Amino acid sequence: MDRMKRITALLIALGIALTSTISAFAAANFDDDGNRDNNNGLSEEEQNVAIKDTHPQHELDNPEDAYMEKLEYDEYIKGRNEYNEVIKKLSAFGMWHTLPDGSYLQPIKAGEFFLAMCRYINFDNFIDENTDDAELYKTAYETLNSLGYADFEIDLNGTISFDQAVRILTNALGYKSFADFRGGTADAYMQVASEHKIARRFPKNRNDALTRTAAAELIENSTEAKVYIINGTEGYSYENVLDYYKDIYEINDVVTSVSDNAISDGKTIKNGIRVGNYLLESDRKDLYDYLACKVKVFYRQEESGGRTLLYITNHITNSIVTVEGCNIESYENERISYYVNGTAKKKLVLDSKAKEILNGFAPKAVNGEDMENCDYIKLVDNNNDGKYDVVFVYKYDIMVVERVSESHDMIYGLYNDNEKGALTVDFDSNTLEMTDRMGNPVDVYYITKDSVLSVANDPQSSRQKIIVSNLMYTGTVKSTEIGESYHDSTVYFEDRSYTYSTNFKYYRGSKALKNGSRYNVYLDYRGRIAGYDLIKDDEIKYGILIKGWIDTDNGGDDTVVKLYPYSGDMANFMLAKRTRIDGDVCKTAADKISMLNKAAEYQSIKLRSLDDKYVPMNFQTGDIVFPRVPIMYKQNDAGEITYIDTPFHGYNENPENNDVFHDNSMTMYDDFSKREGTTKKPGGMFLRNTLAFNSDNGNNIAMTTATKVFVVPISNDPSELTDVKNYQKTNLSYFTDWNYYPKSGTQYPVENRIEAYNVNEARVAEVVVYYTSDTVPEIDKKVPLTVVEKVIDAVNNEGDVVKRLVGYQGNAEIEVDLAEGVWLTRYYNGENGEKIKSEVKRGDIIRYVTNNSGELVDYVKVFSLRDEDDPDYVKTGNEYGTTVDPSTLNKTMLAVSDGKYTKNGHNTAHIYTELGNYNYGANYRLVYGTLLYKNGSNMVLKTKVDTALGQREIIELADFSGFNVIMIDETRDMIYVPNENELLAEQGAGEDASRVILHTEGGKQKQLIIVKRSK
Repeated sequence: MDRMKRITALLIALGIALTSTISAFAAANFDDDGNRDNNNGLSEEEQNVAIKDTHPQHELDNPEDAYMEKLEYDEYIKGRNEYNEVIKKLSAFGMWHTLPDGSYLQPIKAGEFFLAMCRYINFDNFIDENTDDAELYKTAYETLNSLGYADFEIDLNGTISFDQAVRILTNALGYKSFADFRGGTADAYMQVASEHKIARRFPKNRNDALTRTAAAELIENSTEAKVYIINGTEGYSYENVLDYYKDIYEINDVVTSVSDNAISDGKTIKNGIRVGNYLLESDRKDLYDYLACKVKVFYRQEESGGRTLLYITNHITNSIVTVEGCNIESYENERISYYVNGTAKKKLVLDSKAKEILNGFAPKAVNGEDMENCDYIKLVDNNNDGKYDVVFVYKYDIMVVERVSESHDMIYGLYNDNEKGALTVDFDSNTLEMTDRMGNPVDVYYITKDSVLSVANDPQSSRQKIIVSNLMYTGTVKSTEIGESYHDSTVYFEDRSYTYSTNFKYYRGSKALKNGSRYNVYLDYRGRIAGYDLIKDDEIKYGILIKGWIDTDNGGDDTVVKLYPYSGDMANFMLAKRTRIDGDVCKTAADKISMLNKAAEYQSIKLRSLDDKYVPMNFQTGDIVFPRVPIMYKQNDAGEITYIDTPFHGYNENPENNDVFHDNSMTMYDDFSKREGTTKKPGGMFLRNTLAFNSDNGNNIAMTTATKVFVVPISNDPSELTDVKNYQKTNLSYFTDWNYYPKSGTQYPVENRIEAYNVNEARVAEVVVYYTSDTVPEIDKKVPLTVVEKVIDAVNNEGDVVKRLVGYQGNAEIEVDLAEGVWLTRYYNGENGEKIKSEVKRGDIIRYVTNNSGELVDYVKVFSLRDEDDPDYVKTGNEYGTTVDPSTLNKTMLAVSDGKYTKNGHNTAHIYTELGNYNYGANYRLVYGTLLYKNGSNMVLKTKVDTALGQREIIELADFSGFNVIMIDETRDMIYVPNENELLAEQGAGEDASRVILHTEGGKQKQLIIVKRSK
């Protein structure tokens, strides 16, 4: 492979790996962090790659493997993709042991194959992710050996051959006697495996090391064989592998419904699909792609009578064609004419009974007008007769948002070709489906000014679908080609080109983008220009000014600053020859550095005068000034900075009127917590009062979703200050999801600090700076609850293999990596000194905190779904090896499941402020009780509380519409966000049906976690 191809392949792989990482501090669905230019830390180019790149993800690969194996990149990716699909299938069947990082081309260890076989035959209770690999390999081999399946000796850390693997499979499926009858040789086993369809393809050299791909393929193929069973004196029988070992069954039929979407009459299931006449439960988000398609599915029959979908794939007889809307020429007489590569014309024939599904709504007769200016169509032919049975049409109205009025359920902006358009949206309705451009559900706060909405309204019902895109590109137009329609009109920038979106009619003529002008263009979910803003020379930008110095290396007198801009990457920027800094026009490098020095010194003095606990940081090191302040700045066409405004209010800034609310200075404000009407004006320097984050007690909001938030390190170490990894750009979601803003005076100078700038008369800040140090926050009552869904192996941004916890906070899915040396298994002292194990598993609830890198460093287990933790011993301070009396320690477990440990008083939840003293006035309350029934949107709960007279039962109401709900359903092994209609019905409620955990803070409901027990 030539060098350029290798470099391109590596860049693509790295780009994909970057897109897969989600900051633990960001809301789960915020791919733009609430803004245009910080798409999960991606540059504009990487954002666009995330949309257009069609290579499959392979984040656990080292792309160099492809070259060591002398494979072309496309061939390597194809093989990896096929391997991933097989692993996905086997994992769904419970037949694959998770392997450590490595290429699919590498040989599989014998011990790894033995572990997979133990999962295959359901002898896998010993597998524990925290157990040493050598011990797991040994136990797996001993298990298979004792059953007579692995009847040979082998190095468990070495490789295994195809012959040996087939021998084990053949034995496990009951055909050992068949092979022995033929002599028991390797060839005998091959003959038996071939005759009974245990193995399909046989390598030329069966003694070569078995690769991971070959091992996975061998196990998958064997699932289509039959198990030979001797029934004592009654003879023998053959049973399907999946049925015999896993109680898994197969269906081959057409998907007639996905949740509420259906192509025919019949029953539907809210979280699942209907395949033929079978209803299958599933929480997968991608099932809609299979609607109307013939599929092969595997499911498990549950004891409750339900069926759980395990794996789904398109049937081999399917013919599925996708045609871009811009290529469609016409629809006439059940034929769709379209172009391929712009010139060649083809036709697709529809069945006379074909149905059209427009934007995922109810099926109807095919309408050619719907295909005009549509985004794309997808056609499905299930019997491969050349006539397509269903045509999916995707066609949306386009809105470029100007503002959102959530209280009035309205969005205003450019709607198609109407500059004063208005869109009615029932934000609280369950008939609204709103997603980001990647298909992830989003809430109203995700929509900001200049968001591009693709809107579909169902004419037959109140259903509404909105796709929100916050993708933006900034560039100068080099040339344009304006045609008759949106798809043949192209705008060329310096490094890329875009077509217009389907609202193109509005931009024809004088409104089209002009050559030589610089724009912010706003792109729809398919990466097309739906709106734009002309960038003027006086555009204000924001950033954190880290350091400044005079560059004399080239004999000049240039001033350079290291700046972390809110739009773009951290870099060195040149100051222009004439730069206005805090009102002063600075012409020499010395003057510029002097003004930056004044800004740094002013900030230090000001902060110390406002807060006697503030610890100043060094702002000068030799000839380098470290202002570390937020700035507003402007640039010229050459990219040089021409204007800087810092928190220092210079003498020449508004000399006649120093009313800071009416100028553009970034002057700090004395006390954000002061309310209007007091002797002090409402200000915004240091947020002493955290109530400023909401509208309670007369305080107006301090920030909106448009506020730009910088997270910066507290440090005097230049290497930390200049390392972009220690910074973050985010928005208000940082604070709504993570309560690490100051909670006590002693934490202000040590752990966290918040400063606000540019606060207007409405007391809304444009910029907020949040400082954080390496100090790990205390796990207190404000740390949010997290429902654990799973713990997986992943690769972080540094390319290291890490453990990643996936779960829910509120109704947002989160991911957080475990810091090095941190495990989710701990040990405690038992009653007689024995070692008690406490492990975080699926369905448990924890509170955790992170370090400044966003890694999980400490946690407290709050709820044990399986009654595994005795709250009298599993508590902080009683870790194994300590000598403290556990009875002298406060409780750590706030709730356990019903039954086992109720003798310890934990059928209700407590918060102990000190030993034996329940804090009745705690601003955090966790209630453990029973969900009785629904009453409209209210959940009627029976809970137990402690009083001065002992414990008593009370009835409480939880308003479903007022806070988040998570369902932990043991009966279906599912953790998900339910909607109001699928919550537990009255007849299913009661003592044996469910338990609830009601999380309140400050007397307000925050979250309801429903634990639906298996009876």
